[in-house]
Amino acid sequence: AAAELNRLALIGGFAHLYLIADARTLGEMRRNLDPRAQAALLGELARELVRRPLADIEAAIRDAR
Repeated sequence: AAAELNRLALIGGFAHLYLIADARTLGEMRRNLDPRAQAALLGELARELVRRPLADIEAAIRDAR
């Protein structure tokens, strides 16, 4: 996942990035993000939201701000 984000950062695939993942995955992502991807990082949320309804994911992002 970090490799794909790094690739996208290098080609301007996003301006801003917000990571949501379980704590272990976030730690791995942080260690492997390229400086350009890190520069776009607006924030992160250590939370498992797999198979959650879209409304739950939206609420988690809203509440994390």
